[in-house]
Amino acid sequence: MFAGYITLCTGYIRFDTFHIAGYIALCTGYIVLCMGYTAFDIFHIAGYIALCMGYIAFDTFHIFRVRT
Repeated sequence: MFAGYITLCTGYIRFDTFHIAGYIALCTGYIVLCMGYTAFDIFHIAGYIALCMGYIAFDTFHIFRVRT
């Protein structure tokens, strides 16, 4: 049972790491897209960064919660 729990844990960590990488790539894409627009979109860039950081923090919480 303990070995099964470790395997399950490892699976969650890999799954969440994939999500973090995906969120970073998505966020970077939004930033690059926004850079082509006017100063009005600086607000959007800040919003996307905040949203991206929120997703990363959420998934990091899942990783550490599963590990403990």
